[in-house]
Amino acid sequence: MSKSLRDQLVEAGLATKKQGKKASRQSQSKATLREKKSKIHNEKTQAETEERQRAKKAQYEKVARDKQRAKEQNKKAAEKALRAEIRQIIVTNDQRGDAPSDDDVPYNFLHNKKVKKIFVPESQREMLSQGELIVVNNDGIYHLVTKDVATSIAK
Repeated sequence: MSKSLRDQLVEAGLATKKQGKKASRQSQSKATLREKKSKIHNEKTQAETEERQRAKKAQYEKVARDKQRAKEQNKKAAEKALRAEIRQIIVTNDQRGDAPSDDDVPYNFLHNKKVKKIFVPESQREMLSQGELIVVNNDGIYHLVTKDVATSIAK
């Protein structure tokens, strides 16, 4: 059986037993130190990898939230533009006169299960009764528009 290098050096008289044991302990401590460093390095690398993954996930979530917020804002802006367009159509096609006349007669209609009353000329009252004119609500103000305009607004 072969002897270790330490034993061979001691036998040859090139080293003492004490020096051999010291060298053995140093090599063991160096190996232990290398293992510890390696372990710390691995833990640090793993922690950095996990941190990068968390940062990436947070970034993806932020992008998703930003996209959702932008989508909601675009939807609100489109709804606002549509309401403005409808308001403009109603105002430009209003058949009701600006100034009330002494000849105006009351016309009753339902709005949100309540009976409302507006005063209109007799000719417009007949057109309302026949369905040629329609009463539309524009933010609490009632307007009279033709049937065609009312159907285009309803779409």
